[in-house]
Amino acid sequence: AAREARGSALAAAHRACVSAAESEFETDSSRSASGSGMHADVKLATLASAYERALAASPTDEALWRRYTSRLERSATGRDAADAHARALRHCPFSGETFACALRWRCARGDLEGARAMLESVRARFGVAPREAHAALAAAARSGAVSAEEALARLGVSFGEDGVRGDVVLSWLDPVLWLDPELTLLRQSVRCLTNLDARKRLWDKFAESSRLKNVAEVHVARALFLADALGDDAAAAAAFKKAFAKIDTLVSASSSSKSGAASATATANGSSLEAPGAMVLCRAWMAFERSRGAGAEAEAEKNSRSFLEADARAGVWLRAAEAARAARRRSAAVAKVKMYAAKDERHASAFREGRRDVSSTLTLAERAAQLAATSGKKTRVSGNKELRFEA
Repeated sequence: AAREARGSALAAAHRACVSAAESEFETDSSRSASGSGMHADVKLATLASAYERALAASPTDEALWRRYTSRLERSATGRDAADAHARALRHCPFSGETFACALRWRCARGDLEGARAMLESVRARFGVAPREAHAALAAAARSGAVSAEEALARLGVSFGEDGVRGDVVLSWLDPVLWLDPELTLLRQSVRCLTNLDARKRLWDKFAESSRLKNVAEVHVARALFLADALGDDAAAAAAFKKAFAKIDTLVSASSSSKSGAASATATANGSSLEAPGAMVLCRAWMAFERSRGAGAEAEAEKNSRSFLEADARAGVWLRAAEAARAARRRSAAVAKVKMYAAKDERHASAFREGRRDVSSTLTLAERAAQLAATSGKKTRVSGNKELRFEA
């Protein structure tokens, strides 16, 4: 433990040195632009040395590697940046973000073939880490190395009407294992379509006829698309209502596999009020209803009826969930009080029966001296503040 603490302190000190060197580098760069300051190559070498010392102390620090490669991309040669990216991937082989940084850099330099070659290693690299694979593939789609459709196909989602279009390189059947709450790849695939009707059909496909049909964030995104892009608040409210009809089966993309399993256990035990998917949908529905403008009198009356209907469903659900949380907190507090009461009663009983001495106001050293005088035994105070007796 002491060795780990020293290592952490050393790593923190090196990171502080890196931050100071970065600040000094930026300051001197601005001076160099005005005709003064140290030579840029010397300052960059000094900054690189600070990074190297920090990475020697923390060779698996993903954030530090990304800072280093970003600096070399902006200030050093392409070869130096390439070497740093390769080293980062060796030291952090299962980091999707680190992989994504290297991928983006290749795409920025126009090396699309190299980027696609990197993608071929996604399965071998992230076969047991679907969220990291998603981060890498999302970066590839943003950089143009692959289309959003191909990236989703590699994650096991196909677009074909028969559900079998494209080769599925990765097959995580549960989308909660890899999907991010922002729905990055899904939104990218929708933005690739220029026609609003085509976008609507794709959101409908995601929400109704794919492996994503039980993900709450997908239903929320679909409803908000109907309201924001198409201006159809009634259709958006209907989408929320339709999703609420199967609220017991909804899951959340913000849940990991572990929390998802815990949620499933809670649902099986009958306590599904606080299931993540249900909470996401209910909160989004109520926020949507509150955000709708009053408009004309007839429109205001219609919105009011829609709000009341949402409140009768999602609002009641949220209030019940809050009541369940409050009851659980009260129950935990009562159990804690009972535990302390039982402990106090045991102590009081021990005092009454003479099995324990009444608390003394003397210090530990004074008690030790007193016991030594009365018992005729040698006493000492140990490191854990107990009285020990020696013959």
